[in-house]
Amino acid sequence: MKYARAWFFHHQAALCEGREIVWEVNIGCPTDAWDDKVRMELYEFIGHLAWRLSRLGDIDKTRGELIEGDLKRPFNTEGLDSLSIVPEFVAQIAGYTRSPQRREGLHLLVDCGAGTVDVVTFNVHRNPGELTDRYPIFAGRVKPLGGHFLMARRAEVLGAGLWDDLETIPAGEAVREAFPEKAEELKRADDSFAREVDDVVFGVITYTKAMRTPLAQAWIDGLPCFLTGGGAASEIYQRAVSQANRASRGGFQMIDMPLPSNSSGIDISAFHRMSVAYGLTFDRDSLGTIIPSKDIENFLASDAYRMIERPDRDELYAK
Repeated sequence: MKYARAWFFHHQAALCEGREIVWEVNIGCPTDAWDDKVRMELYEFIGHLAWRLSRLGDIDKTRGELIEGDLKRPFNTEGLDSLSIVPEFVAQIAGYTRSPQRREGLHLLVDCGAGTVDVVTFNVHRNPGELTDRYPIFAGRVKPLGGHFLMARRAEVLGAGLWDDLETIPAGEAVREAFPEKAEELKRADDSFAREVDDVVFGVITYTKAMRTPLAQAWIDGLPCFLTGGGAASEIYQRAVSQANRASRGGFQMIDMPLPSNSSGIDISAFHRMSVAYGLTFDRDSLGTIIPSKDIENFLASDAYRMIERPDRDELYAK
């Protein structure tokens, strides 16, 4: 937060002169947190606490605890106009929903971050006459299967230390060539890891298909799928998504995140790492309405058919 304000005041000094700046903060959260009121309130609390701490010079434990103790709802945080919590998948598709690639209906997003894999199925939808989108969330799972944990599995085989999460995940073949004496063990570790990711994606897809929206047109036309995040270029995650596609007969149609129109010097692999941050720069209201999965009832087969009233026995066989 300190860095963001400093960057703006430094690079946009002329705009700031003689003006009062209105600050709005968007904070990304995993999909599964959106259904959890306690976790959402914790994210909001931490956001306001961080803003207040960021306005201090030096931060120490004592001053931080004093501010935390005074922080109460409703928040009235000086210098902060609003703070919103946004599911990260909504931020990631902000560019897509504003592009010619946009499609209405069911979508799948698999976000392979440094720490977690976040898998979510959702609708892209806009009611007639409305200017903003609606995103009903059908299913979502978040598991600690991100790039950090993939490299930890490999490091365990090699007896090595920790992996720098800012580094690109090396291809499995490159690692095996570098350590030929451990090639078989490394391959087994990669295969096992890919199966775990596959299980998460497969579980979300089959649950969505069976219980949430089995009549979606996407099951016929092909399910639009985003594979994104810093690990999207890794063949481990690509293989896991392909395996889940075959096993679930999802007919995935892989979609690349469209690059912002004013971007320069950024390729798609780099943009995967910053797609959440880019989406969070949009005004919160313009990002649309997110409908938690708990507010969507499961689909019942009987709902798809008109119930026919059957005559009773005495009407059919008069005495």
